[in-house]
Amino acid sequence: MKEEAIFVLSRFHSEQETVILPILMCPDDCDLICTVIVAEVIINNNQIIWKRVGTDISNLGLTSQYELIGTEVNWLNSVPEMIFDKNTYLENLKLIYKPIE
Repeated sequence: MKEEAIFVLSRFHSEQETVILPILMCPDDCDLICTVIVAEVIINNNQIIWKRVGTDISNLGLTSQYELIGTEVNWLNSVPEMIFDKNTYLENLKLIYKPIE
């Protein structure tokens, strides 16, 4: 859905130092209303850090309440922190990014 894509891109392109970014969604419905996996993303100089990953529980079943995503998360303790080179991260995302029409 166009609105959901715009929302996710707004989080991805956020100027905030830390943002909760939706990274996976339910494959059955392909929307942000069902299960959404999020990452706590920290932008630090030349690095992108996924501090932790979890299942969002703040938006379950609420249509058009995307701003709630990330306010309540069941963090997955077994997923380690991931550190990416910022330039490589952004270049790889360009490979899969498709402009919203």
